[in-house]
Amino acid sequence: MKSVQELKTLVRSGVQKSTECGMVVNAKAFEMLARQYSDPIKAILQEISANAADSHVRAGIAERPFDVKLPNALDPHFRVRDYGVSMDKETIYSVYINYMKSDKTNTNDETGFFGIGSKTPLAYTDSFNIKTYLNGKMNLYTLGYNEHGIPELNEFAEYDTDEEDGVEISFSVKPDDFSKFAEKAAHVYSFFDVPPNVGGVTSFETKTFAKMLEGSNWFMFSDSTLDTSYVVMGNIAYPINSDDIDARYSSDYYQLIGSGIVIEVPMGTVSMTPSREALEYNEKTTAYIKSQLDVVLQEIQKSVQKKLDECPNKWVARLKAIRMTNTLEWRFTRLLNLDHWRGELIPKIFKCECGDEVTSVKRKYYVDHGKVRCRTKDLDQSIPINYRSVIVIKDSKSKFDSRCRFLCSSTSDKVVYLIETDLDEQKLREFLDCDDANIVFHTSKLPDPPKNPNNRSYRGIRRKTTTSVMNFHPNRDGKAGRNYESKYWSEGEIDLKADPSTTYIYMEWFNYEYSSDGHSYNIREVFRLLNKIKIGLPKNFYGIKTAQLNKVSKCANWIPFHEWVHSQIAERYDNEEFRQQVAFNKSLDNIDMEDEICELVKHKTVDFVNEDSDFVKFMNFVVAYGDTRRRNVKYEEYDELEDLSRVRDLAKLCRYDLKLDNVAEGNKGKELFTKVEQKYPLVVAIMKRYYYTNIEEHADAIVCTVNAIDSYLN
Repeated sequence: MKSVQELKTLVRSGVQKSTECGMVVNAKAFEMLARQYSDPIKAILQEISANAADSHVRAGIAERPFDVKLPNALDPHFRVRDYGVSMDKETIYSVYINYMKSDKTNTNDETGFFGIGSKTPLAYTDSFNIKTYLNGKMNLYTLGYNEHGIPELNEFAEYDTDEEDGVEISFSVKPDDFSKFAEKAAHVYSFFDVPPNVGGVTSFETKTFAKMLEGSNWFMFSDSTLDTSYVVMGNIAYPINSDDIDARYSSDYYQLIGSGIVIEVPMGTVSMTPSREALEYNEKTTAYIKSQLDVVLQEIQKSVQKKLDECPNKWVARLKAIRMTNTLEWRFTRLLNLDHWRGELIPKIFKCECGDEVTSVKRKYYVDHGKVRCRTKDLDQSIPINYRSVIVIKDSKSKFDSRCRFLCSSTSDKVVYLIETDLDEQKLREFLDCDDANIVFHTSKLPDPPKNPNNRSYRGIRRKTTTSVMNFHPNRDGKAGRNYESKYWSEGEIDLKADPSTTYIYMEWFNYEYSSDGHSYNIREVFRLLNKIKIGLPKNFYGIKTAQLNKVSKCANWIPFHEWVHSQIAERYDNEEFRQQVAFNKSLDNIDMEDEICELVKHKTVDFVNEDSDFVKFMNFVVAYGDTRRRNVKYEEYDELEDLSRVRDLAKLCRYDLKLDNVAEGNKGKELFTKVEQKYPLVVAIMKRYYYTNIEEHADAIVCTVNAIDSYLN
């Protein structure tokens, strides 16, 4: 980003000597630079990723995504790899490692400016890695604090490489922060013009913003819970603070900022703090933001009016205005004008005053507590224009009441107004300015209601032929009722006999507790595991209330949940090869020294004397299976191995017997480890102090101790 430095007008008078101030380069100065970030993880994601995007812009490949690897249990490193313009050694030593020095101050095509963003990892870790790929060579550097607390660059050997030119930044992440990196990355990358390719997690999605309204360079969140607005510049979103631009509570600016607006602005139009976490509200920035808010206000009004004018008639325009008012007016109490359609005033009610013609409301039908009610007295001689209103012209002397009741019951959210009028249907539609066939009816053309078993006339809601069920929504989010589980379930209706060819899955549902075959289920955990192993939520799955179980169990196409999940497990995993894999996986769970053994093998230089000793057998078992599982596997292989544990957990939750007892390898690891504990207790005690004992330094001593014990016992 271009640096704009204005020369200050200064008048000196009586000055004897002038001396410019300087800065002392010491540990305290660098500590202050590192501690400026209120959210170090977010700052790292923004700065390192923005540098990667800038590198692609400089290389002319702005549309190509860079790569990001998020930390996980298998590989705890965070990595950002770009394929743009790399850095030679001169750039590394002259620009990269120097604070307040940037090579981006002469262009508004790139984000960099302060010359400190590339060092943001030091706000989280003591050192990080820099790999440069340039002209078939790879150079490795580390940048970290030395013993004096001052950042220092360490250069390592140069290697030949086939990798594309570019730069990779990486560092190790604490296990407790794995989820924080993923969560904040989803937010940060949602504002990038070209989001990166993100790996390291099984599923990653940037936040997508549903847009209620949008204009030339802005859009409004459709989610009314988002009450923060942002200025996006150079892929980084800066929240707008209404207080800092002097937006008083009742002002248009205040309401707009509190409405969830995202404004994209050109590079260099606003200033930000050195941490790039917030805007710097100087005179220039404040004035520019206000000018953009003015544009947004104008475009919102134009956009709203355009949507109304596109409606075919006033009736539809009024319905559109109601919907937009329900979603927007709380944000723009004074800013919206939704009363006109193509220059004409939109009526909110239909008054029964149609020139010289006589029109009057005779009855009003509505549903109250499952019953169709009819009001005949003290009726308002006007009909509100909204989504609920239905008008019926009385043109018959009989059956009009039962037909109106049936119409009301068929559309329980509607209010039916029975009117008498001298107008014909076409003339009435002209007065209403409505061509919707579902708004105006004649009693003579309405269908007769069905007869009840007692052959009495229809007087209310028709007899229910469906069964009440509970629909499950595993991914639903939002406010819960008095019971937390309530947000995952909604009531519904289904006809048990409607489609006997369709298979339905059900479990007993009682007050947000769930069971099948008398066994209680943690239903959300079950479905989490099903999704992990790519079985997923079964189609046509319902919770059946206890009172309805007898009715559902008589239907051959309704299958209990436990039968369905057992069939799914059996179909995919009921074979000897899988049971063998699961058995080895289970065996590894019984090993308490897996990591320590792998470190021993890695660092030892002394050989074991007795290759048939119990310790060597145990070590070989761990190396063969444990190291493969946890250290030297690809992500997809790791996922497959993780699936073994997930299937075991699923089988346990659903009481499915995987038949592992007959697989000898299932207890092999435990048996070997037990022998080692009994035969080499001192060695085990030392190695279990892995975090207090440096295995690298003591590897040979451990091997010698094992050799001595084996020699003594033999």
